[in-house]
Amino acid sequence: MSKKYGGVYLVDVLLISLLCIIIYAPSLFGNFVYDDIGEIVNNSYIKKLQFIPTYFDPYHKETWSFYEQQHGAYRPLILVSFALNYHLSGLDPFSYHLFNIILHIVNSLLVYLTIGKVLCLSGSACAKEPQNRQIAFASALLFACHPLQTESVSYIVSRTSLLSTSFILGAFLSFIASLSRDRYRITLRLASIMSFAFGLLTKEIVIVLPIIVFIYSILHFHNQKQNKIFISSLRICMPYFFILAAYLLFRIVAVFQFYIPEATGLFIYYFFTSLKAFFIYLKLLIIPVGQNVDHYLPIVKTIWEPSALLAFAGIIIYYGISSPIFFRRSKPLFFFSMWFLIALLPTMVLPTHEPISEHTVYFPSIGFFAAVIIAIVEYWSGSRWSENKTIKIAGLAVFSVIIVLMAYLTMERSRVWNNEISLWSDSVKKSPNHDRPHNNLGLAYMQIGRFDLAIREFQSAVSLNPRNASTLSNIGIAWALSGNYEEAKKAFTESIKIAPLNTDALNNLGFLHIQSGEYGKAIPILEKAIAIKPNDFAANANVGLAYCQTNRRKKGCEYLQGAIHINPDYKRGVLLYQQWCEKKIDDE
Repeated sequence: MSKKYGGVYLVDVLLISLLCIIIYAPSLFGNFVYDDIGEIVNNSYIKKLQFIPTYFDPYHKETWSFYEQQHGAYRPLILVSFALNYHLSGLDPFSYHLFNIILHIVNSLLVYLTIGKVLCLSGSACAKEPQNRQIAFASALLFACHPLQTESVSYIVSRTSLLSTSFILGAFLSFIASLSRDRYRITLRLASIMSFAFGLLTKEIVIVLPIIVFIYSILHFHNQKQNKIFISSLRICMPYFFILAAYLLFRIVAVFQFYIPEATGLFIYYFFTSLKAFFIYLKLLIIPVGQNVDHYLPIVKTIWEPSALLAFAGIIIYYGISSPIFFRRSKPLFFFSMWFLIALLPTMVLPTHEPISEHTVYFPSIGFFAAVIIAIVEYWSGSRWSENKTIKIAGLAVFSVIIVLMAYLTMERSRVWNNEISLWSDSVKKSPNHDRPHNNLGLAYMQIGRFDLAIREFQSAVSLNPRNASTLSNIGIAWALSGNYEEAKKAFTESIKIAPLNTDALNNLGFLHIQSGEYGKAIPILEKAIAIKPNDFAANANVGLAYCQTNRRKKGCEYLQGAIHINPDYKRGVLLYQQWCEKKIDDE
């Protein structure tokens, strides 16, 4: 018999940890992909530890991540983790992936503990051993190895989902422990509140914790008089709601915004689109095939769209019927069923840059896996086959096959995330009518010098979305690198017409003029790019070169020095500075 320590079986811990290590080992050797490039590789502000205090300062947004700046997020602790990663191993992706895998192992074990604690709710049919252990262990295994978690683990930037889940579960477990331990109650409650506060600095989904804690409190106090249950629950949860209110006030007053993207149109249209995403998530959880880094789910044009109305009706009917039944029959089943819905609410109610992203399901999936396993076990326990050893063995065999199959699918999916070409080739196959996968596959081909394939993908993207300034800028780069400067200039010019503030297109057009020896044309274009984005180290280097080429070395060297200051690892800037500036400047 396995040893038990504080309610935890050592063999369960070892098996869960080992499973995570085996299935995610391929991702250890993956490269930086997608937003990893902008958030980590090209982010000069994570490369100096002295910038860490500015991550928390709303008046130093220039040091924030690209995602935070573009989407109104506030996630300073994620930047701290990237800065520490860089301090330890530079731009070696191995350590970044290792940190993500360790977080996933920790979360899987926290899931095991959390489910075991919730199953002990008084009045629960599941509040007994060894059934508790079986439910918690099975749920944690599903969470650990499900293919839908791959994006959160293998995609470095999705560390937001991992770290926020760690803080939520840590806060929730400390809260549960505080309800039953008088001696350490204050310490545990403070630990819970601190974990909640730290979690708010990682990802917005943490705002659901007060609601989860409140529902758990109602279930915990359900034996009290009816009129005292709500008051007792509200009183004990009040600190969480105060912190949440302070956080929301800070976001509105100091950070100035929650992200409301233009592309989503009216809020109601985004909401109904996210209802459709709810059922896509369910499908992927039940049948874990068809994962895609960039699902194509256009925003609905009207609330009367049949699929959106059907999704809305489906959620209302299911929860309207099931919730009272679950509440009467099984408190844990009710709790985890609500967990899944509540945890998805922030992305359904608050518009994000995409109505569907697989990493969104990482934390909510805990509720799904627990509810499914609890329902199966409770049904099984009440059936006439519950004592049949042959059927028990058959059931265990089926579950084992499911775990092995999911582990295999997860390993294969993690290999897809190993490089840009495999990632975006997979997405192009699954979303052929979506312009962004074609654009990003073009970028991947361009990185390995296959400009012909890159141009083909960019042209496909432009045909699907002719007014995407970024894609036009990218095709301009591909034309330039393949030697067709005239086509490149046309593409950059068209991109700037569509998006006058597109600094990439401005910088690229300016650089093209430098390549053509047209320094006078390059300088005003590049200075416009710098006026829009002062920390663009490439634009600073380019305008510095243009000034040096026109015999204004003093001014040029100021720009080149600025480029190196912004990004000390920018080798081209260093070489240009050495070439032009490490000798006596006698002009001007």
